[in-house]
Amino acid sequence: MKNIIPIIILTVAAVLATAEDKLLANRLDVLPPNVAEKGKEITPGTRSVAVEPARGISGRALWIKSGGYLSEEPAVFRLGAEQHLATLALEIAQLKNDAGMEPPAYFRTRMLALEQQHAFLTVQLPKLTPEEIRNRMSGKRFAFDQSMGALEEAIDQAGREAGTLMKLALK
Repeated sequence: MKNIIPIIILTVAAVLATAEDKLLANRLDVLPPNVAEKGKEITPGTRSVAVEPARGISGRALWIKSGGYLSEEPAVFRLGAEQHLATLALEIAQLKNDAGMEPPAYFRTRMLALEQQHAFLTVQLPKLTPEEIRNRMSGKRFAFDQSMGALEEAIDQAGREAGTLMKLALK
């Protein structure tokens, strides 16, 4: 008798989840037939409609959603990480420009910290062995991925702060 209530709750939750999936499938059928064609027009030269990766606050594709992060193949991981680090370096440089002519000392310190964090990750990437890269869920690879995510979050936070500084400079 004591187990009946949890069983009922779990059954109702499963039924509702299934119903939600069916509702979602019904909504996809309602889309106009030319949606896929419009996607191909936007992305010429592709074989199928482009799928947009998950994006962070700044609009960049997130490291944890990239092919490099998801790969356990060392060459693919290294190439993806190098490209993502290059993107982050450009964002840091852009933030320095967006902060205005003479940002406050604390913001200059934040920019210096971002540059140092980026440089640290750039140095650590070649040190990862193929065995460490294949072991995504622990060790140095896991720490590298976590540090990459932390750098993305710090850049997003600095971006919000740069926007605030620009508003203050205008007043």
